[in-house]
Order: sequence, then C-alpha cells, then structure tokens
Amino acid sequence: MTYQEIVQLIHKDEYFVNEMRERFGEQAELQIISALNNEEIEDSLIEAIQEILESGGTQELSGGGIYSDPYAMCQYGNHEIYWVTCDYEMIEGYFDNVTEAENSYYELLEGDEEDE
Repeated sequence: MTYQEIVQLIHKDEYFVNEMRERFGEQAELQIISALNNEEIEDSLIEAIQEILESGGTQELSGGGIYSDPYAMCQYGNHEIYWVTCDYEMIEGYFDNVTEAENSYYELLEGDEEDE
C-alpha cells in the first residue's frame, strides 16, 4: 500500500486531519492535497503519516503477555490499513486487507518458532 493510497482512505478522518493541523498548521490542507495528487511524497509528510497511523492504531493481534512474542498486528481506526510491529516498531506494512496482514504476522511467528 502506498502513502498516496493511505491518504486517499483517511484524508477525511477527523483524527488524521486534526493531527495534520497540529503538525503543519495552516499548511496541513496543502500537505494532504499534495499527498493525494502526487505519488512521490516528501519525507516529512511520510514521517507524519507514519506517526499518525501509529498513534491512532490499535493492536488487533498480539501474543499478549510479558513472555510472549514481541509481534503485533495493528489497524488504523475503522479503516482497512494494517501493519505488523515488533517491539512496537513497524516492520511489515502497510496492508490494505486483514488477510495479508495476518499472514505476515503468522509468518513472523512461525519464523521465530523455527529459530528456537
């Protein structure tokens, strides 16, 4: 999933818009329009999008305990935007459907089990 596709899905999302305004002030709407219209997005905008997704995301799958695996699959709000983290850092993503994200999550778990 590209950043342009992500912004197309969430450009009207209230949380996303508010966070963009907080980061870019009066330039927020221009940044959003730029992301919608251009395949190549500036690094500062990519960083902002990643931070907004992470702060607005929730864990959908995880091992759950202190001694469990470090992986988690996350989703942004009610949107079809998913990613996989390891120790809270994104390592796989972004996915536009839950099946791809789940497959990535379970492949990582299986890889860890094989290493043991």
